Amino acid sequence: MIAQAEVLPVDVLLLSALFSALVGRLTVGRLYRKQGWRVIAFFALMGAAIPVLGVVVSFAVALMLRRSKTKLVRGGTHNIDLDELILSFPVARRTFGEGALSILLNKQYMPANVKIHALSALESQINRTHLAIIKQALSDKEDEVRLFSFSIIDKMEKRINSQIHRYRQIFEKGKHKREKMAAAKELARLYWDLVYFELADETLQHFLIEETLRFIQYVLKNDYDNIAMHMLLGRVYLHKKMDESAQREFAYVLESDPAQYGVVAPYLAEIFFRQGNYRTVRSLMIHDDNELHYSIQLYPVVLLWKGE
Repeated sequence: MIAQAEVLPVDVLLLSALFSALVGRLTVGRLYRKQGWRVIAFFALMGAAIPVLGVVVSFAVALMLRRSKTKLVRGGTHNIDLDELILSFPVARRTFGEGALSILLNKQYMPANVKIHALSALESQINRTHLAIIKQALSDKEDEVRLFSFSIIDKMEKRINSQIHRYRQIFEKGKHKREKMAAAKELARLYWDLVYFELADETLQHFLIEETLRFIQYVLKNDYDNIAMHMLLGRVYLHKKMDESAQREFAYVLESDPAQYGVVAPYLAEIFFRQGNYRTVRSLMIHDDNELHYSIQLYPVVLLWKGE
């Protein structure tokens, strides 16, 4: 057994050499018939050397990796100046925002397919600003652009109306109070969306606002601490120019949840601006912990009241 184990490596080398020589003879050897024996010898030598060189190289690499030890240097994180680190980051600013799309849609020479792509981009993240830009496209000279913008508005209106129908069925036929409460919350929000996005005719505005108030009051009658409904009620009062009632609702929201300051502050600022109380408006907008500093839409207003 020992003799066989000692002979085995030699057999492996011979087999590797013979196989390599055969490959060299069948491939390259035919191209160099006059020097065929040299080609065979070269391939045989290479075939025999590769296993030996592989072992030698592997051993050398393993020895090198074993000896080379990289020292891990751990610096104290307390030495990092976080303020300086934050200031060193480049500031990303919105140069154009939605204004670029608004200008693009109003250009007469702009191809229709480009305008349709712009409308599609607005549709993907639709809000009140985007919807106003989409409505501008209803007067475009191109039929395709007008039809596409109309389809976006119509689809949004139909989606809200279908949800209103579904939740009204639940509210009117629901047997459990929890179901009726959940449906009333959704109905208040949906009716307000029709008003806020100006999707209904002016003749229906009064009805939609009254329905919004009716469902808000139903929720608050059973769950007076519902902050979302108080917030929505304040926005409805603000829309109706009932500033004192709106201010009372927004104040309740802040007392219940001070973290809502960034949401409530713009509405309170609008109320005090109407009243001519500009000092209070400024204090609301430049508050140190004001989340409006991180609002893309309202940050320019904050800078204006800061005087920057």
